[in-house]
Amino acid sequence: MAETFQFVTPHPLLNPREPMGRGRGGWNPTASAAQQWERGDLVEVNASTGFVNKCIQTTPASVLRLAFAAAPYDIEPLDTTRYGYYTDRGVPLDALREGHLVVFTYQGNAADGADKTFAAADLNAVRAQASRELVYNTAEEVMTIRHTSTNPTVKMKYVFRGEEDDINVQVACEILKAFRYEV
Repeated sequence: MAETFQFVTPHPLLNPREPMGRGRGGWNPTASAAQQWERGDLVEVNASTGFVNKCIQTTPASVLRLAFAAAPYDIEPLDTTRYGYYTDRGVPLDALREGHLVVFTYQGNAADGADKTFAAADLNAVRAQASRELVYNTAEEVMTIRHTSTNPTVKMKYVFRGEEDDINVQVACEILKAFRYEV
C-alpha cells in the first residue's frame, strides 16, 4: 500500500568529516516579509548585490546560489550599532561543500497544493542521478524538485524516504547552484 509523506523543509545531510563551510552575504534591509528567513532556512545569495533572501523563486531560471542561513533575519532588530556590523561583515551562512546532500520533496509535474505519486519513471531518473529544477511550492511554502531539467539546480542522488508509488517522496540531492565561498 502506498504511503503518503508530508512535504519536507529542505535540510542538509552532513558528513561529520566534511562540515559545512562558513560564508557571508549582505543583510538586505529592504527584504519583503516573504524574503525574510529563519535560522536553517534555504536562502539565496544574489551575485550582483550580495544580498541574502529566503529562496522563494517560482521560476527555475531565477534560482540563485543557495546556502543555509546560520542566523535569523531579525538578528538585526534595527539597532544602528549592530546594523553597521551586519552590513560590513555580512549575514552568516552555512555554505555547502562539494558533495553535501540536501533532502527535498519530489513534486514532479504536480501542481502546487497537489500530491505527487512517485512513478517508475521518477525512480529511474533518481537512479540515473538526473539533474532537475527547484522551485518554490507556494501552497506548501517550501522548495521542491520539479521534473524539468532546462535550468537544473540539483542532481538527484538517491531516494531518502519512500519508494515507487508512494506520495510526496523525499530525495537526497546535490545542489548544483550552491554558495561555496568560505570566509
